Amino acid sequence: MTAHETTVRDRHRAPEVDFDFFHPHSPGEDLQAAWIRIARDNPPAFWTARNGGHWVVTEPAAIAALQSDWARFSSGGSRIPPAERPYPLLPLEADPPAHAAYRLLIAPAFSPSLVARTDETMRRVAVETIDALVPRAGCEFVSEFAKVLPIAVFLGMMELPLEDRHELLPHAEAIARAKDQNVANAARQAVATYLDRWIEERRRNPGTDAISRIANGRPHGRALTEAEVSGMCAVVLVGGLDTVSALLSFTAAHLARHPEHRRRLREEPAVVPQAVEEFCRRFGLVNQSRVVVADTELAGVSLSAGDRVLVPNVLIGLDPERVVDPLEVDFDRVDKRYGLFGAGPHLCPGAPLARRELKVFLEEWLARIPDFKIAPGTRCEAIGGTVGAIEALHLTWPVG
Repeated sequence: MTAHETTVRDRHRAPEVDFDFFHPHSPGEDLQAAWIRIARDNPPAFWTARNGGHWVVTEPAAIAALQSDWARFSSGGSRIPPAERPYPLLPLEADPPAHAAYRLLIAPAFSPSLVARTDETMRRVAVETIDALVPRAGCEFVSEFAKVLPIAVFLGMMELPLEDRHELLPHAEAIARAKDQNVANAARQAVATYLDRWIEERRRNPGTDAISRIANGRPHGRALTEAEVSGMCAVVLVGGLDTVSALLSFTAAHLARHPEHRRRLREEPAVVPQAVEEFCRRFGLVNQSRVVVADTELAGVSLSAGDRVLVPNVLIGLDPERVVDPLEVDFDRVDKRYGLFGAGPHLCPGAPLARRELKVFLEEWLARIPDFKIAPGTRCEAIGGTVGAIEALHLTWPVG
């Protein structure tokens, strides 16, 4: 433990908990339920020496402040565990006012109107993938569907070859999952190397896609550096893949266990948009991080400038003080507020795309595979980390 970490705990008499967000739950435990337990059994803010030493804040109001109050809690240099990266992750790691100029380069690619135009591609990929699975009477859902749909959609939006998904998927997985930052950085560099040739091509022949906008943009009255271009393009390409894949997998696992919900979604298609919001509330688990700008108070503790803070956004939608039976999936729930896509200036521009992908999955999968269950003798284990996910989901269904 560093002298800074010891001073922080001694000066504030902060409670310390032996907590690792890569492994927040016990084997077989519902991952989201584990976060409710963590919030219930610990102070609303506590210190852990794991992963470089950082605070964990579980109070929903404090999480909302961490999401939105960039003047006190910066996104720059907030990585947990702390590590150098081969390029800055922009606009994720920029604060206002600089953040807005970077964001304007990529936001148009995710506007509701342009996302709606991807519906045909999205459905075609979904239908082709599902139709190939149907006669097999089963699949490993995570690798054979949940990871296939998002990257196919992203590649299509960026006008990149669909077959390149086989090259990119392992790198996206390592970036999201690897606890060893050398492994994660090697994956980031591999993505940058892949993108280099496309960045140069779009400089010569610019289009309307996000890579063209980034490669040729001048957000601050100057051309972006090569590191800035690489970082922004990498964020656009792989930034949302694991989030969508995880959301699809948790949703499929829930539906495999709840035939009544499958039946209602088939019989009442008008409920699907409500179901999308409820699944985002119940299962969307992304751990963001912030660094404290100057000494401040939050959730009953004093934080020092330079402290890192883990922001478990899922607890906004699972707050038992506000949400009745937060672990229950209720399509008719009135209050579906959740923190999956962040808030404030860092509200995820890809949120409309993620919601539409989940909607397309519900409509097309249930139309073709209405009855399915988790394959007997298999385990459906969740994994922690920056994005909570399901490691493997083996499904089975009747054929004929």
